[in-house]
This record gives sequence, structure tokens and C-alpha cells, in this order.
Amino acid sequence: MSVNRTDASVKKDVEDEIKWDPAVRDDNMIAVTVRDGVATLTGFVKNYMDSYYAGRRPSV
Repeated sequence: MSVNRTDASVKKDVEDEIKWDPAVRDDNMIAVTVRDGVATLTGFVKNYMDSYYAGRRPSV
């Protein structure tokens, strides 16, 4: 079974996940863009661990 999702729905899910994750302290400094289903995160964080937690793949 194949699930087709729009870039907008992927973007919203990624943004929601970043905001929900308490390990990411400055979620408002991270921008999400999605093209052809591939999410790219850009922005600024205060330390490496914030970058790590924002970019890690959530467990399903």
C-alpha cells in the first residue's frame, strides 16, 4: 500500500514534531521546507544537541 502525501502535510508534521519535542529548546529558530517529500531544516540553534534533536528521525 502506498501513501501519497503532499509536501504541505509533510511540512506540517515535521514542524509539529519539532515543536512537540522537549529536547529542542528553540524550535522557533528552525525553518522547514519540503520538496518532493524531502524535508530540509535550516536555521540557528544554540548548541549541537539542539541541532541533533531537531534533525533526528522520530521513532515510529
